[in-house]
Amino acid sequence: MTAEVQLIVTSGAITSPVTVTVEPERDSADLIDFNKKPVKVTFQRGERGPKVVVFDIIDDKEDEEDERFKVSLSSDDSVGLDEPAFVNIIDNDVPPPPIIKFTELIYRAPESGNAVVGIFVASGKVTAPVTVRVTTNIDTADKNDFDSTVEDVTFQRGETGPKFVEIRLIDDSVDESRENFTVFLSSNSSAILGRPSSVNIQDDDEPICKTDKHDCHEFAICKDTGPGLYKCTCMQAYSGDGKTCKVIAFSFTSSVYNFKENEKAVVEIQLERGVISEPVTIEVRTIKKSADDKDFIAITKNVTFQAGEFENKMVEIDLIDDDVIEPTEEFTVRLSSSIRVAVGSPATVRIEDNDSKDAELCGMDIGFMLDSTASMRDCNFKKEKDFVKELAGYFQVGPGATHTSTIVYGTEGVLAKRFNETESLKDFKTEIDNLPFQGGRANLDKAMHLAASAMFTVKNGMRPNVPKVLVVFNDGAQKVITQSAKEISALLRKHEVRVIVIGIGEADQDLLAQIVASPEDLIMVDRFEDATPNLVALLNRFCLKGDQSSCRILKKKADLNIGGCVSEKPVEIGVCGGHCSSFSNFVERNGFYEMSCGCCKTKTKVTITVDLKCSMNTYQAFNIKSAESCSCESCEMARTIDVQ
Repeated sequence: MTAEVQLIVTSGAITSPVTVTVEPERDSADLIDFNKKPVKVTFQRGERGPKVVVFDIIDDKEDEEDERFKVSLSSDDSVGLDEPAFVNIIDNDVPPPPIIKFTELIYRAPESGNAVVGIFVASGKVTAPVTVRVTTNIDTADKNDFDSTVEDVTFQRGETGPKFVEIRLIDDSVDESRENFTVFLSSNSSAILGRPSSVNIQDDDEPICKTDKHDCHEFAICKDTGPGLYKCTCMQAYSGDGKTCKVIAFSFTSSVYNFKENEKAVVEIQLERGVISEPVTIEVRTIKKSADDKDFIAITKNVTFQAGEFENKMVEIDLIDDDVIEPTEEFTVRLSSSIRVAVGSPATVRIEDNDSKDAELCGMDIGFMLDSTASMRDCNFKKEKDFVKELAGYFQVGPGATHTSTIVYGTEGVLAKRFNETESLKDFKTEIDNLPFQGGRANLDKAMHLAASAMFTVKNGMRPNVPKVLVVFNDGAQKVITQSAKEISALLRKHEVRVIVIGIGEADQDLLAQIVASPEDLIMVDRFEDATPNLVALLNRFCLKGDQSSCRILKKKADLNIGGCVSEKPVEIGVCGGHCSSFSNFVERNGFYEMSCGCCKTKTKVTITVDLKCSMNTYQAFNIKSAESCSCESCEMARTIDVQ
């Protein structure tokens, strides 16, 4: 199809050739509806027109509203041009007829009620009123079972339904089988009609529970209570009116529980949804996370809610109180059940250490090497600084205690603070807040060289006779560890500077492992705060006060199981704990003395007698050796456990 536009000279006279460009532009019609190519028209001297410009109209199969596009005139010659004109495109597509169907293939209704059927426009559009007739026809049900009156339903332009027709059912007292009749559609319009549907009449004059005529939920028990009467009762683990049964739900009262190390942890289980009709048993199980069996006594315990109970249930978990400085640790408690009740999400139990940080920690020199590369821009550099400030809170920063020094590295490394420049924890945190962002690429070579040549020097405040640690942060921007960086790391370790690396996010574990002495000195985490437990534990083991080894007696409570005989409650036993210095133990091997870790071993023991419960409710006494004193010994000596 085409559209013609005529151009004429409305005033004046053409004295020399004039060229006019006729340019189509979209309006309600889009560029897919017409040819958008501009057309040039030239009027010769004396011509007045009309001149005809033809535009191609693109014919499609889509049923749509009438549309239009605009044509504008332009010319490089000095002539007056009229306002734009519009070309109307009249749609010539015939819309497909609507398809009208029943909403269901089968409708069900009790004999004592009425049947309701629905019809709707399944596809297409109603562009003019369409009347559809709903007619009934007998099947196993006859004219004595329902009213066969014909009903007309009209859909106005744009309506889709559903629209409903009520068919009266005739109730009787005859005990009869389930019966059906058919409903179908007819219309004088062009609408396409769906297939007939069936109406199922459910007899309510017979025992219902033995048939499929009742509407009890799939998790309910049906019980006949009289002619045409029945009762639905939800099964165990479900609650509701029997027509609707929802699973009973149990959950913890909190997602997080907080306790001191010297307290007993108590978690609370609640009936979150439903009413208990039969006893329900819930299993409570502990799962280790950053806290393990040195921090709490693991349990698997059953809790039973009786029929009608709704009060919360408490479960106690024994925590192990030690004298080791630790960060806040946590473990998980989880609910489960052998029946189909719903249980909520696991909860977290956090154990807050009750040991004094300042009183137990010795002084050491800690150097921090902060990643300040371009990949740490935005909030990541601030998170890194916040983590370092929080970490310092675990140590007594100040003269005579822990000293700190800081390097910030990107393309270049900067020694921001020396060991002899920080007077207190408050000063240290202020210094960290003021650290500048470097940017650029990661250059560990220069930063490691700066740590060896400037940070860990007596001139800049390093103390020769205290433990020394370099904590390196890296977020993965470093792609290669050069031989120089490896050699500098080895040199630092040779001079008793322990190198610990924190790999954040996308950091390459295999790459960073090249600059640490052992796997425990490489901590890989997704977030800075995830590194706290392992890093604090490493530094604590490295620098605990007391004698040179920090080796000492710890009181532990343990559940004993010896030859099938068990303790009825935890037994307190003395064990040796703590760590020996890694800088003062030397072992002779083939005429050479090598630096080696010492291990905390039992020096003297005492005998304690415990009565354990054995089979057939009998008791037997056992003598157990409990550590009385400890000392640092060679790790190559075997540890023994004495039980009599």
